[in-house]
Amino acid sequence: MILLLLAHLFACTKDAAADDTGDLPADLAPIAKNSAEFPADESETLNTIVGESGSTDWVHGKGYVHADIETTWLAFQDPLVVLDRRTVSEYEVEWDNRPEYAVSFKTANVVPNVVTIEFDMDWWQDRVSEDRIAGRYAKVDGTPFISRMEGGFLLTPVSENVTAVEIIGELEAAQRGTDPVLSYWSDVYGDVVATVHGEDLPVLD
Repeated sequence: MILLLLAHLFACTKDAAADDTGDLPADLAPIAKNSAEFPADESETLNTIVGESGSTDWVHGKGYVHADIETTWLAFQDPLVVLDRRTVSEYEVEWDNRPEYAVSFKTANVVPNVVTIEFDMDWWQDRVSEDRIAGRYAKVDGTPFISRMEGGFLLTPVSENVTAVEIIGELEAAQRGTDPVLSYWSDVYGDVVATVHGEDLPVLD
């Protein structure tokens, strides 16, 4: 199973993103209203909701990371942390491909399957207000089996050592189902938590 999420939604999501996020710029705002709920006890947990809307499989998530916002952001800047490690066997990174943002990179990914699949993903991240940091990603080239991929995160400090994390991912692909989207963001969250605590990335089944 492949996982990932699309590009070219700026024109389609600008109004919705503005409604959901107020002052955030459309190119870094969440692509939809996040319907998940934060854990009640600020535990280091990601609560997720998945669903289907037309041809789109999606996941919304909210949770906490027990680290300050800068440390949490640094974890999201590692291409291996945000890579779909379950499916991608080879990848190359091009840094600063969108120089207007504080952090940007493109990954050229190879997925072995019955037919080898290749695709490129862009990530761009920046501080969007005094106390918020946002990142977005999108498929920008490659296999027609993934027609639409997009998503991102929003970080907000809760305290000196706790950061609130909000995630959204959307996928339109030849193989339907929410499992790839859910497993991807569950893995990314787990990788972020491991990274901020100085641990190795979890071994995936």
